[in-house]
Amino acid sequence: MRRVLLFVFIMVNILHALANQPNCFLTPKVIVYIANGLSEPLYLHCESKHDDLKDHILVTNQDFYWSFCETIDLSTKFTCKLLAPTSKRVVSFCAYESLRRDDCIKNKCLWIARDDGIYFFGSKYYDWNPIS
Repeated sequence: MRRVLLFVFIMVNILHALANQPNCFLTPKVIVYIANGLSEPLYLHCESKHDDLKDHILVTNQDFYWSFCETIDLSTKFTCKLLAPTSKRVVSFCAYESLRRDDCIKNKCLWIARDDGIYFFGSKYYDWNPIS
């Protein structure tokens, strides 16, 4: 009887933790930041297989961030498209992928759009492409 009660107690706590997921239960919480270091507005759209974060416009020095719980099977991937309309430049890139989670620092990933490219924690990762 004790084993049954212990099992029920554990299951109730697991289900409660999964239902209230501000803190991730079995996987880490990840935060991805995208900052506008451009001298013009930045348009961005990010999405994953399950979440569409919609369109956002960032003024100079403004940032956008989102958080999520990593999937148990480590398959989370967010891609973003950034558009600098005044200078007519665009770039699409993978802002987060489970397989590269260790590149982030303490489950925080920081991207900065600058005039000469897209930076990840101060290192240039992507170049802008002209809008064709």
